Amino acid sequence: MIWLGVRPQPGVLGVGYWLVPAARGAGLASRAVLLATRWSLLHGAARVEAWVEPGNEASQRVLRAAGFQREAVLRSFLAFETRRADAVVYSCVASDVV
Repeated sequence: MIWLGVRPQPGVLGVGYWLVPAARGAGLASRAVLLATRWSLLHGAARVEAWVEPGNEASQRVLRAAGFQREAVLRSFLAFETRRADAVVYSCVASDVV
């Protein structure tokens, strides 16, 4: 599953993704993120970003493989039902995607 959502800032989209466990590790998520990001940037988006928990190294590898750059850590940014968590911000702009 891949998700693109509109952020409050003009021209900025968020991307999210999920694979069933049996499909993980084959590069499918990175390919899907790359394709969705390229499509978004070619159709008017200025920036595509993703927020990932610091401990989710697999998700960070997906983003790096898709051409995203690590930008910052937002402390206590993500809100879950029973907890808050930091978010590592990754982004991709047109000049990052060849």
